[in-house]
Amino acid sequence: MAVNAYKTGFQNNTTIHAAFWFFKPDFTYQQEGKQLGVNINRLQYYEFNQPVIRTPLITNIAINAGVLTVTGVTTFQSNFSAALSGLQTATFLNGLIVPVNNATPQAFMATMPVIAAPVTAIEIASNVLTVTARQQWVVGMTVTFSGLVNATFLNAQTVTITSVSQDFSDPSGYASFTAAFAHADYGTAGCGASNEVGLATLNTSGYNAADTGNAIDPKERTAWLYYDQTSVSDSQRAYILKGIPAQAFIYDMDALFS
Repeated sequence: MAVNAYKTGFQNNTTIHAAFWFFKPDFTYQQEGKQLGVNINRLQYYEFNQPVIRTPLITNIAINAGVLTVTGVTTFQSNFSAALSGLQTATFLNGLIVPVNNATPQAFMATMPVIAAPVTAIEIASNVLTVTARQQWVVGMTVTFSGLVNATFLNAQTVTITSVSQDFSDPSGYASFTAAFAHADYGTAGCGASNEVGLATLNTSGYNAADTGNAIDPKERTAWLYYDQTSVSDSQRAYILKGIPAQAFIYDMDALFS
């Protein structure tokens, strides 16, 4: 975690249309520190308070029968909410905020939410299915298709992901995934993948893997937002988000600018 922010890398004669400055204190020795950001378009300044970490070290993630089980020494209780971050294996869960249904000192459980990705293209070559979709899934997971308007033969079909390609020019960081699927070649006749509309939905059973990361309690999160006085009224200059909305905003800022 960075102790200070710095600016670097700009070339001579560069015109900066939008800039930002982001600071994350090291809470291990700066307990009162806040995360800060400035110069985000009309949002001129924001700051976050320190999170309450109730599961400081996640050791395992499991999804079975629609239940998400997060293992690690925890102080979560039933009826709390948990915000997941820093997962290295189940990266598709980072930024997820879930209500805690049950908890022990060793783990907490939550209903696994529906996670779906819009499908924009389908291709099959030599029984390998390639699906273009913005997602952050991992090899070994299973997904089911629905609502496809062109490759209708895939609707209600379930496949196991065999590879995931990355595209860091896309905000999701991911471009497509592949799976084995026995079918005649499709969308490969000299023009590449066939355009598509529909969904690929992650199945909520059969995932179990060691992991690392943490889970925080968003209840006490606060984000202070300050706007440019020349653009909005004084009554809007300082706006405060609390709880889950604050945590959701923080995750968005982390995803955009970290």
